[in-house]
Amino acid sequence: MKKEDKIKYEAQIAKLDEIEEINAIKQKLRNIHLRSIAKGETFGPPTYYPDLDKPWLKYYSEDNLMVDVPDVIPYDYMAIMNADNFDSKAIYYMGTEITYMEMLVNIRMCAKAFASLGVKEGDIVTFCTPTTPETIYMFYALNYLGAIGNFVDLRTNKERIAEYIDKADSKIVVANDNVLKKVNGCVSGKTIINSSTAISLPAVKKQLYTIKKYKDNRCKSDAIISYNDFIKQGENVEELIKTEYSPDKIAAIVYTGGTTGVPKGAKITYKAMNSVVTSYRNSAFKREVGDKFIDIMPPFIAYGLVAGIHLPLCCGFEDMIYPLLNPKDLGEIMLEYKPAHFIGVPTHFDYIMNDPRLEGADLSFIKNYGLGGDSLNPNKEEEINKFLKEHNSQTLLRVGYGMTENSAPTVTNVSNECTKISSVGVFLLGNNAKVVDPETGEEITNQKLINPETGKQLPYSQSGEIYITGNQIMGGYFKNDEETKKVIVKDENGRQWIKTGDYGYIDDDGNLFIKGRLKKVIIRPDGHNVYPNYVAAVISKYDIIQNVCVVGLESIYNYNGTIPTAYVILKDKSLATEETKQWILQKQLENFPERDGVLDVRFVDEFPLTPVGKIDVDRIVREETRLSDIDFETLSKTKSNAENKLDGNKVKKKTR
Repeated sequence: MKKEDKIKYEAQIAKLDEIEEINAIKQKLRNIHLRSIAKGETFGPPTYYPDLDKPWLKYYSEDNLMVDVPDVIPYDYMAIMNADNFDSKAIYYMGTEITYMEMLVNIRMCAKAFASLGVKEGDIVTFCTPTTPETIYMFYALNYLGAIGNFVDLRTNKERIAEYIDKADSKIVVANDNVLKKVNGCVSGKTIINSSTAISLPAVKKQLYTIKKYKDNRCKSDAIISYNDFIKQGENVEELIKTEYSPDKIAAIVYTGGTTGVPKGAKITYKAMNSVVTSYRNSAFKREVGDKFIDIMPPFIAYGLVAGIHLPLCCGFEDMIYPLLNPKDLGEIMLEYKPAHFIGVPTHFDYIMNDPRLEGADLSFIKNYGLGGDSLNPNKEEEINKFLKEHNSQTLLRVGYGMTENSAPTVTNVSNECTKISSVGVFLLGNNAKVVDPETGEEITNQKLINPETGKQLPYSQSGEIYITGNQIMGGYFKNDEETKKVIVKDENGRQWIKTGDYGYIDDDGNLFIKGRLKKVIIRPDGHNVYPNYVAAVISKYDIIQNVCVVGLESIYNYNGTIPTAYVILKDKSLATEETKQWILQKQLENFPERDGVLDVRFVDEFPLTPVGKIDVDRIVREETRLSDIDFETLSKTKSNAENKLDGNKVKKKTR
């Protein structure tokens, strides 16, 4: 399809995106037609543009494609979905079981308490809490009133917390007892609600916890009120006014990781939150009311709030909350409670597979164990799938992909049929994507073209920056229009797209493959780009490799660019020799040209990890001992030319 034809086609499709009911029906019928083409049931040549062909639709049923995201506030979505489920368990919290009816009663009490403090529609309440039952009650209570939860990472320093509170103009701050001193010390003139970890603990655990905290973390202030006193303030409120639904209303503000600067607050809309739930409910995921869901994610990340709280509760699951889970305990939890659903990071699955208590155990209760938040090498993915199969699970690992700006989960393996090793899955319903040249901003066609240099046909899948559109797009960054404009762009037809900043491609089955972050691309001293995740995925397939991380290290010789370097954990530590290093450097050349691979290999026993279990790449790079001693000019046999340009002076070593 020519570019001008695509523009005309897109303009016609854009008309179907209008609000009128008749056009919404046409859009659904078009999706059903595309599904039949993708399944080979109807003739229709592909356009080679994924945003037009939507090949991932073949993994959904026609009934799935006819479902709308309900026009209700998130609170109502959760309550309506459990209308026949009130006596079932909604929350399990370290020994305490809470039914859906009890949860709804507590939400209403919190709504009355907030109303008594003057909280109204549009107000913002800041949270510095982990996921506890009280966090859930208060979030939905604010949603009932039309107010907004501003979720801040507990580990943030007090200056940054003060900045977030002031920017949101929060008159009320909900703080966990672990951070009461810090919060109290950075704000004034605010009401601070002490949402203690102990409130919903069983009696014995509560007593032990309270004694320890009284000794370790005493904090007295007239600004601080206990959760129980907060609830009492709402006892005389007789009538509550529930907010009305609007798709663009903001339910919560959650902050980006801040790897490229100060974290930005993404505004999560009502429609975005509900769309994630609708997508999961109308896919091939196996699920039943009453299923147990292990929730280890904090509410101040989009995954924690949307996929860890709203999603399982709207599915009628029992949300098993572990705010401070020791990953060594996962095996014990699995054996005792048989949780059907879990979302973790690669290190969590290492603990599961290596737990002797699970040796020979029947894990047929597993329905969906997902993984996100960090790259997964293909070797490890195959290892996990083998483990699941050997333990009687009928499902493969559900690898996924998402970002804060898209309300977290956007892509995943919705079934075994769509699972491909190295892929992060297919797009959830309500989402669409295209691939764009990061340098020109032009869309990349996936047509089979002839490569003028080799005469060979290029593969169907072409790599570039992934753009995503659909129901899950955030409402922009909070009070930051400048950064919003950099991330949300409009096409010729007015459709909004999120520039993900991720480099990858979409194949003809609709599977997304991520090669790495554009901003984390390694630029060699000669200016050539190396994509670390892609290289790591190749090296990790070698049998002797347990894990690998590829980074760019500054050279003590070269002032420009960095040296692509593989940090490798070997299965057999005795193989950490110069011979093995050279073998890896040569072996990689079977998969890509020398310029695309690593130039050095370093053996380590373990990787530093972030608090959520990801490999801490930034820590590896910034350590002083991590400077590379490779002179790129010498390595590439161009040192003599470089020396001539420097008037015969030798390249001097870098100093810090």
